[in-house]
Amino acid sequence: MVISSEMPEVMHVSDRIVAMYSGRVMRTFTSEEVTEDNLIQAISGISSGQAA
Repeated sequence: MVISSEMPEVMHVSDRIVAMYSGRVMRTFTSEEVTEDNLIQAISGISSGQAA
């Protein structure tokens, strides 16, 4: 398990990423599907349906 606020590090070393916001799991990503943009949205509390 890795806990980090450094997105490039997390994206490089992880097979699966769980994004949390205010203590709640917002989304779980695989290493193949995660992008910096969708990870930022998830940790900012923006669900995929709310993205502009």
